[in-house]
Amino acid sequence: FLDILDKIPKYKRIASQARAKLGQQPPMQQPSVGVSVDPLKVKIREADIARIAGDLSQWQIVASKLGIGYQDIEGIETIHRAPVDQRMAFLRKWIFKDGAAATYEKLSEVLETLGERGAAEKIRDIATTPTTATTPTTATTPTTATTPTTATTPTTA
Repeated sequence: FLDILDKIPKYKRIASQARAKLGQQPPMQQPSVGVSVDPLKVKIREADIARIAGDLSQWQIVASKLGIGYQDIEGIETIHRAPVDQRMAFLRKWIFKDGAAATYEKLSEVLETLGERGAAEKIRDIATTPTTATTPTTATTPTTATTPTTATTPTTA
């Protein structure tokens, strides 16, 4: 609620006073233009989940190291049959649970501790590569319209 009041100039002072009484800090300010953000320290983007999932061969151990409980891991395995779906479900659960702390850096650190250096490196590459939306394309070959031809024989009368 106080976050909403902070956005309304008329109530900004009231929100600040209420935060002081509650012992809360004001909300984080958005970085201004020109401030660079380390791409490894940002929350994992939804668009990257499928790309990351392919490299998590030991996803259950990674999930455990990131604070996902045994029951949650079992639930993911029960609901999602395909390994890639299990990995994606785990990532989504972790991102939901940890929010902004679910970063590329954190995931790559855990992979490093498990000896998965190649996977950790790929996570760092994904973090530093801009995600672009792609539209599936289908190859088409040009076709020419043909009309059926029938052979005609000249008739004489």
